[in-house]
Amino acid sequence: MTNDNSFSIPLNPIEAWIARTKKSQIRLTCAASIGLFLFKLGLKIYHAYLHDVTIGFEISLFFEPVFIAYALCVWFFIFKPLFWKVIQCLKELVPDDAFRHIIENPIRSGYLHRGAWGGMISGVIGMLLYDLPKLSDGYPLEGVIINSVIDFILFAVVGCLLYTVFIGTKLITQCVKHSKIDNIFYSSPFQLIGKWSLMVSMAMIGGIIINLLFQRNAGLESNDQIVHAAMLLVSGAVFFIGIWSAHQAMSENKQREINRVNEALMEFHQKLMGILKKGEWEKAESHFTTASKLDAHKSILEKAKEWPFTFGDIRSLVVSALIPVMITILKKLILL
Repeated sequence: MTNDNSFSIPLNPIEAWIARTKKSQIRLTCAASIGLFLFKLGLKIYHAYLHDVTIGFEISLFFEPVFIAYALCVWFFIFKPLFWKVIQCLKELVPDDAFRHIIENPIRSGYLHRGAWGGMISGVIGMLLYDLPKLSDGYPLEGVIINSVIDFILFAVVGCLLYTVFIGTKLITQCVKHSKIDNIFYSSPFQLIGKWSLMVSMAMIGGIIINLLFQRNAGLESNDQIVHAAMLLVSGAVFFIGIWSAHQAMSENKQREINRVNEALMEFHQKLMGILKKGEWEKAESHFTTASKLDAHKSILEKAKEWPFTFGDIRSLVVSALIPVMITILKKLILL
């Protein structure tokens, strides 16, 4: 992660709150996870006391705390450092004025407020999807309200972080569009973009896997299947949207250099025809040598990469996407 944080900005309301209060990221993560666990545990103890039943501890008790800890840790300690490393690499290729405009524009456009609204809307959607149907199924009202609060928190965090991913992707795309690169073999910034996009997509799939492992009926109900399918589609979209601008830049830079060589070869061809017409054989031999070197250079250029990923990256993404599907199938077979 770069030490130059002069252009670093909070990408979501959670980061803005941390920057304003100067709270520790690891302390916030632990506090959110432990606090949610104690809240759920207290509710379970109260329910057991109220109905005079034995307290039963299930693995689902740990789902929300583990998921919140996973989401925040992945963002704070993996995505965020790698994201700003990508931006730092691209900063060297973007004119200062354009870069400053790209980084400062989200602040002027009030993106943090939209991130907060996005998180709240996501939380409401989670409540409507998971908790509203329980009222018609005869669940106690107080239980529905409590679960609604927990689901709201969970989906609000997910929505906020998803918004952050798209904001980050937008900033990267804008930097790539304004980048100026002469050496097409200098692909380090673009490879970092591919790595960041892959990690974001795989982490989203990891969230689905946590849900399937910690929730007994997760993946078996229609609302879960809708959410999981949507997350898989979004993870794939994030990967390809993230790398598309890098692909375009790499492809355009490659084609530009090939066109320059083609123009030089055309000039040499015309000169060579004139020399041959005059019968200047010794002079023609030197032109043949130069043209051969240019042609060899063109062959090297044509082999330059146009995509910031490897087939291994695609294989990893596909295998990761298949894991939740396989877990769901196994759970259905086991619970038959």
